[in-house]
Amino acid sequence: MKKTAGAVNVANNIKNIEELKTESLRSLAELFAGMSAPPDGDSLQSLAASFANMITVSYLLARRLGLGYGEVNEEILRILERGMAGGDSAELNVRDMDELKKYIAAGDMP
Repeated sequence: MKKTAGAVNVANNIKNIEELKTESLRSLAELFAGMSAPPDGDSLQSLAASFANMITVSYLLARRLGLGYGEVNEEILRILERGMAGGDSAELNVRDMDELKKYIAAGDMP
């Protein structure tokens, strides 16, 4: 039996999703390992790379699951709004959330 182009696309998409899920877990493990290292230039660069990889993989996985990048950004903004309005967070966290919200809203994020 021949595979149709649609079946191949579905199979490739499933394979890509599984690869992205695996990469997400690998990045999280690297991040946790990096947080236990003594802070120096190399470890801070490694942490930045781990965070960047997690964010990138999250966007790519969302895209594969049918969400647009803008949809993800909009949801991040909603989460930040709720967190800031909740009042349960420490003042520092609220300031961090506000700063991140402004950063994302300005379009400085993918």
